Amino acid sequence: MSIRKLVVRIVIVLVGVQIAAYVGSLLLRARYRAQNYGECSVNAVAIFSGAEEHIDSQAFTGGAVRAICGGVDIDLTAATIAEAPAILEVTVICGGVMVRTPSDWKVALTPSVTMGGVDDIREQTQASDDSPLDLIVTGKVVCGGLAIGDAETAVHEHVEVE
Repeated sequence: MSIRKLVVRIVIVLVGVQIAAYVGSLLLRARYRAQNYGECSVNAVAIFSGAEEHIDSQAFTGGAVRAICGGVDIDLTAATIAEAPAILEVTVICGGVMVRTPSDWKVALTPSVTMGGVDDIREQTQASDDSPLDLIVTGKVVCGGLAIGDAETAVHEHVEVE
């Protein structure tokens, strides 16, 4: 077999893999988008892309955020919670999610993390320890990042070099 034939076969396989990944991401995105979490919730999906959602609901209940090789920015700074706590399920695989909340919200971060990071980078206000939770963030983070910020937090602001 000549080198030229080998290169042509490799290129054909790579193009086929790229087409399959693109079609698969479209199907997965459509499946995730079809899930209904209610009118006062969020359902954000970014697969090989980015997404931004601004939620100003006065009865926010939670929802789902999925970032697979992509990034999602959720802005909840204008939202209020209908019945505390709201539950936000986050799935991050090789991507990143930034959830911006009002600085006075009490947030619990409970996702399982594998080779990734989860951090609350808001300026902390003095909330009493016995005050109820406003938002519970659950889900999975694999080789990615999840950050809770506020209105003043820049997406790339919190980078520490050790």
